[in-house]
Amino acid sequence: MKKLKLRKIIGIVFILLGMYSIIYCFSIMFYGVTFSKFFAVLGAILILVGLGVIFLYDKISIYKNSNAARILKGITALFLVSFIIIEGLIIYNGSKTDSAKVDYLVVLGAGLWGDTPSLALRQRLDESIEFIKDNPDTKIVLSGGKGPGETITEAEGMKRYLISKGIDERLLIKEERSTSTKENMKFTKELLKQADGRDKIRIKIITNNFHMFRAKLLGKNNGFIVYGQPAPLHPLLVPAYYIREYLAVIKSFVFDFYK
Repeated sequence: MKKLKLRKIIGIVFILLGMYSIIYCFSIMFYGVTFSKFFAVLGAILILVGLGVIFLYDKISIYKNSNAARILKGITALFLVSFIIIEGLIIYNGSKTDSAKVDYLVVLGAGLWGDTPSLALRQRLDESIEFIKDNPDTKIVLSGGKGPGETITEAEGMKRYLISKGIDERLLIKEERSTSTKENMKFTKELLKQADGRDKIRIKIITNNFHMFRAKLLGKNNGFIVYGQPAPLHPLLVPAYYIREYLAVIKSFVFDFYK
């Protein structure tokens, strides 16, 4: 009887988490988060799991010692371990601001609404302004091409925003070809190699906290000496972007770390 009651509680918890996930999906749509649909799918899965725990547990428990069940347990364990390790690295790097002197500041693009910086991009640009106050002579690479729904390149949008805040246009260098973090670093490297000529260039990356770990890895992979200054993220968007970034880090390890 106690096991049955506990099972029902666990099932109800899964169902409630699923309902919250679906509500969360709709709440972050207003911020233009393209990853929002993931939470609708996740919510549906959690609800089905909860219903299964409550109503179907006795029927499926006979398979708990099968090879398929062991494989599923192994995959689940691998996922949990990798999630904890990667999220720990993401959180650590996203909370650490490096104070070293650098040759260039690199601000990574994060999407425009037409020609207006998105919330995440504004946070990056505002953080770069704080850096510029203390380092008024450092040149700034604005890295970002033109994506869906954008009327200008992200680099141009960033340039207009910074100029409107009083930043000297002569300090700004646009990199307008990139459409991913890998390309941000690759094309910035090509641009600075032509303009600077040095092999070992010290850069400070400004991006949102969730993105800093991967950005620094890809920067180092392209030969930069890399430091970071993370920008904050709206609290409502933390679950969405930190979960998405876990998947993006795995994707980068599989596809991005080669020349």
